[in-house]
Amino acid sequence: PVNTARFLFREEPKRVIAIAEFDPEFNTDILPSAILDFPSGQATFISSTQISPYQRMLAVGTKKHVEIKIPFNSPSTFPTELYYDDSNVEEVERNKITIDTCNQYTLEGDAFSKAIIDNTEVPVPLEDTIYNTAVLTALYKSTKSGKWENVTI
Repeated sequence: PVNTARFLFREEPKRVIAIAEFDPEFNTDILPSAILDFPSGQATFISSTQISPYQRMLAVGTKKHVEIKIPFNSPSTFPTELYYDDSNVEEVERNKITIDTCNQYTLEGDAFSKAIIDNTEVPVPLEDTIYNTAVLTALYKSTKSGKWENVTI
């Protein structure tokens, strides 16, 4: 959700706040909830690694919104559905796009390998990982402090 929010906003959050439940044995976050404060808006998410395998992503803008079913690890047994429509609640025209079954991680690996073999730019630059890590670090700090944390590189 952090990477998706950064991708959709096309900017970095200034600050974040989060709460989380941690697994008592592994001390990993199993139920974080967060707010990311971007210069042009906010993103919120709840994530779970030990509850029902239900996923949705909803992006709401001033004129349109989009919903993706199972956005992060699409199943290999049936297509993924994406819905988009006007944000005008009175007149909703729901449009649907079906994304064929695939293995997202295989496609990522293939694209990265091709960039290395062809000596071209990799699909996701290292800087993206650095910025993503900065946000995740600030979120983790916030779960401990209980306060807003600034995102610093």
